[in-house]
Amino acid sequence: MSAVWPTFNLMRKIDKLKSAANLSDVAQLLDLKAAALSHLLYVKSTQSKYIEFEIPKKSGGTRKILAPAPGLKLLQRKLASILNEALELDGPTGYRHISHGYMPKLGIVSNALNHRSRHLVFNTDLQDFFPSIHLGRVRGLLIKDERFNLNPAVATIVAQIACCDGKLPQGSPSSPVISNLMARMMDIKLVRLAKKEGCTYTRYVDDITFSTNKKNFPPSIAVKNVGEHAWEIGLNLSNVVKSSGFSVNSKKTRMQYKDSRQVVTGLTVNRLPNVSQDFKRSVREKAYSLFTTGSFYERVKNPITGETVDNHGTLDQLHGLINHIDAVYCMREKIISEMKRVPQRENLVIPGKFSEIYKNFLLYKYCFSIAKPTIFCEGETDNIYIKHALRARAAKFPLLASSNGGNFEMNVNIINYSKNKTGSILGIYDGGADALPKLIQYYIELIGKKFKTPISKNPVLFIYDNDDGAKKFSGPLKKVCPIISAPFTRVKHNIYAIPTPLIDEKKETCIEDFFYEKEKSIIIDGKKFNPSNSSFNSKTDYSKVVFAHKVVAQNAENINFEKFDYLFDAMEKAIKDAIS
Repeated sequence: MSAVWPTFNLMRKIDKLKSAANLSDVAQLLDLKAAALSHLLYVKSTQSKYIEFEIPKKSGGTRKILAPAPGLKLLQRKLASILNEALELDGPTGYRHISHGYMPKLGIVSNALNHRSRHLVFNTDLQDFFPSIHLGRVRGLLIKDERFNLNPAVATIVAQIACCDGKLPQGSPSSPVISNLMARMMDIKLVRLAKKEGCTYTRYVDDITFSTNKKNFPPSIAVKNVGEHAWEIGLNLSNVVKSSGFSVNSKKTRMQYKDSRQVVTGLTVNRLPNVSQDFKRSVREKAYSLFTTGSFYERVKNPITGETVDNHGTLDQLHGLINHIDAVYCMREKIISEMKRVPQRENLVIPGKFSEIYKNFLLYKYCFSIAKPTIFCEGETDNIYIKHALRARAAKFPLLASSNGGNFEMNVNIINYSKNKTGSILGIYDGGADALPKLIQYYIELIGKKFKTPISKNPVLFIYDNDDGAKKFSGPLKKVCPIISAPFTRVKHNIYAIPTPLIDEKKETCIEDFFYEKEKSIIIDGKKFNPSNSSFNSKTDYSKVVFAHKVVAQNAENINFEKFDYLFDAMEKAIKDAIS
């Protein structure tokens, strides 16, 4: 059987948007019916389209967030994807290296890197950055900017999709790209001003930074108040910002000197960008509190009283803080590698004590304190198989997945660790049955020693192939618990080992045995599928990865996944045993 591939329309969506003439054209481009788009824009209330809440600022006060409802959020994501195509055309201006917020491969580290080892660093903020971009400005940009030149009626519709009550909402997926487009000319003008004055300029969302090695800072950009330590923006900088439709927050204007700590977007830049020792200490304390008490606190200022209060933190918040420290470290290593002109190490992981904290946190989040069962497979392809098979068989296995009225929801968490940071930290980056026992043993050692709160009753299911490689999984765990073959073994605590069931009178099985020959016989580029590592020939065979992505993922609706019932039945039995 030969694989049949779909044909693709190579016309870019940004070009389709430019040729659109009315609401129907825009709706079609966004995969929506015209009536549905019209109802969303002109009938639904703001309250039904957005959820409003406030988050505390580190500097005090709160920031208003307008989170779009799921349907509108999806629509705005599609719009953002189209508008981002315009940013890809900005190469000659160097614009993508000026704005570091919400840009691919850029961020606070790349932004801070531009200002390291400087004599003077000047920071200021744009006041009410997102709300200051109103519907009329967005519409005007889409009509007049040469990368769009949209039909005025279409520009109005796009602006209405992006705006809430006539303003760009912070919390919408389309606001970042629109704000970057809107600030583009200001960025270019400020780069020119900086170059003229011997400075470097960057912007990270509403955070503006200039730096220089000159002894005296250019007064056109910043001026020191006579007899005071305070600084204010210079006339030229003020004129550019105002003429671009923005304003400066004078309360957040500061000059930083070389002989003191210089901070840009939260990172010290006196040498290589780095997080502060205070920040690292705070994260270590939060992690310790979480492991020993089950909670930690985020200290914030009360916007009304100005008093410092403690709010309960979330796992996602702490994950973000730990990830931030790791990302800064990896960026530093990349810089050092480039300076020394040596290859950067693969699977880079932050060393020492923090690597241990990161690993322990991931096991706490994904294994110890879990709201639903967690699944670890041997690698990336197994995850793909199981996710698509569960979608097809959800009605039969309610403990694993739900499908109501076409809405599919996973009732288990499948760890997608292969070839990513989670895999590197947990030591299972390359997958395979031999990597999982080491992780299980490490996790068992944490329980009761590092993790001192009650463990979740939800199980962690380790799925492995029941073939000649099974000994790599079961062998190292003999001292903990002898592994039986089927349907599952409770190793210890909430840990369960599940081998692929023996089917079709086979004495050994791997997960690919749960597919019928119809799928496994598909020929791709003249090659046949060969799941074996030992007999694989790249000239005549294609791998599990190709099979997973090009056969299973792309044709899931037409695949018969009923053989996976044997595996799913074993998984549900393990879950029932754990929660009983």
